[in-house]
Amino acid sequence: MTAPAVPLRRASRPDGVSVVAHVAFGVLAAAGLVALWSLYAGAITVFPGAFVLGVVLQGAVAMIGFTLLRRLRPIHAPPFGTSLAALVWGATAASGASVTANDGLLAVWAKVGSLGFSSAWGAALSAPLNEELLKAAGIALLALAVPHVVRGPVDGMIFGALAGLGFQAAENVIYGLQAVPFGGGVDQGAAVVQSFLGRVLITGLGSHWTMSAVAGAGVGYALIGRRWTGAGLILAAIAMHWLFDAPFLAFLGGTVAKVAVNFVAAVVLYFAVRHGYRVHARRVLPPEESGSLISRGARRRARRETPPGPVRARLVAYQEWRLAQIDRTRPGRRHAVV
Repeated sequence: MTAPAVPLRRASRPDGVSVVAHVAFGVLAAAGLVALWSLYAGAITVFPGAFVLGVVLQGAVAMIGFTLLRRLRPIHAPPFGTSLAALVWGATAASGASVTANDGLLAVWAKVGSLGFSSAWGAALSAPLNEELLKAAGIALLALAVPHVVRGPVDGMIFGALAGLGFQAAENVIYGLQAVPFGGGVDQGAAVVQSFLGRVLITGLGSHWTMSAVAGAGVGYALIGRRWTGAGLILAAIAMHWLFDAPFLAFLGGTVAKVAVNFVAAVVLYFAVRHGYRVHARRVLPPEESGSLISRGARRRARRETPPGPVRARLVAYQEWRLAQIDRTRPGRRHAVV
């Protein structure tokens, strides 16, 4: 089996905006990491074993989630480097900035209301506002840094979910570390594992990755000109986070119900975005090749059935070129869900 030659295209140099966005992304990620270290270095020094155990457990979950979320992108996975950047943004820049912002907002609620009000409602009034906006800001910055990669709701949703996953992992490490002194500091391992089980097995499916996926899709819609849809989805992500942190339904069954609501909301949006993207792909690809290119399995079978060597290399290059055309082609108004 042979494939038509792929047209050669000169690599374009990044423009000034892209360069500035790259630098800003790196600086903010480093600043977030420094902020986290400055806040928790003392606890890490006192409980190094708990910290290492938390990093190992959350790192394993992050690796699994990273693989699955990239796989969820319709038709073909996003670039590894951009995916990793989104994960890192959530774990560093968004996490570091949110800790400072949350502390400031909690102080405001205590002055506006009372210590009891701040204790009960502080998390629900603080975290949804700053954390969702900070995570979404990372996706917007990625869109400026690599505009050929972050082009619409599909990309925004996947990268948003990855940023949320990174944030979730960093937050869970912090909570595991804080669980040790609350448990008396006697059995560090048991305290970390107990925190891990609660925050991964019970709340993990409806936590930050679902909220950030919805907000990221909102950023993606804004990129294709549907700003009201984008703003609505970012507000929906904030509402999901508020529901998650609100003090009502504060028992196991209520928590599971909140998790289910967030998970279902993200899944419903995903299938809507996925459907629109696949419709758009069929409109872009040649009809005779659509079925064999849209399906991952069909592409793998075509590669297996092609003799190894230059012929297979040409086939792979042709498949990648055709798939790249999907993302470079702007959808029509009816199918602007890409």
